[in-house]
Amino acid sequence: MFTRGCLTVVVVVVVLIAIPAVAFHYLPVWAALLIAAGEGALVVLAGPKVGGWLVKRFLIGMFVNKSRVLRGATVVVHRVEGTTKPVRPGQRARPQLIDEDGKPAESPASAASPDEDKDDEDDEDRRHYVLVDFTLTPRLAGGPMRFYETSEMMLVPFDAKVSRSEDPTSNDRSASVQEELLIDDSTGTETRDFDKLTGPAHLRMIFACPPTLHGRVKFQYYFETFGDFTIT
Repeated sequence: MFTRGCLTVVVVVVVLIAIPAVAFHYLPVWAALLIAAGEGALVVLAGPKVGGWLVKRFLIGMFVNKSRVLRGATVVVHRVEGTTKPVRPGQRARPQLIDEDGKPAESPASAASPDEDKDDEDDEDRRHYVLVDFTLTPRLAGGPMRFYETSEMMLVPFDAKVSRSEDPTSNDRSASVQEELLIDDSTGTETRDFDKLTGPAHLRMIFACPPTLHGRVKFQYYFETFGDFTIT
């Protein structure tokens, strides 16, 4: 089944081929060559913009298909609390250096880092971290997609609008997943080693939130949003 983006590509290709073919069949050679040259110039000038638009339409179509699996999903939130930045497995927390006066000292690595890296670290330091313990229950999927990726979930302000014409992953007001655990309710065990999921799941996630993200929020999975709870 053709998506609208695929149909557009087909139409563009047919037009580019059909116009010169018809011109060479019905017009003098010099006129047909002028038309072909004009099409070539148009492709050179407009090609990058058209190509970028087609790529964007393709990606948005892919996001729409992926997000359908959580359309109409319900969420039961069990616990929400502030927490610290998680330390990934195999990663050691950076030790805090103390100078002669007993005050925190800047590490040599950070002192030698470029200004851009320092700005990135400052932006990261301003984020706050929130743990959300919840059970997600997808509605019975009717499309080709059956699985969802929890790492692609975000937190966004409750009043945030989702536009089908924009990349849903580029929201600078959103909180991204930093750590995720799958809880087995029958045994109480937790695991980080899981891939895509299907059906209901009890999850415990830590989100890195931008400084402005407080108050009433919801989950976003590409173009779908669900849930309603508050973070401080």
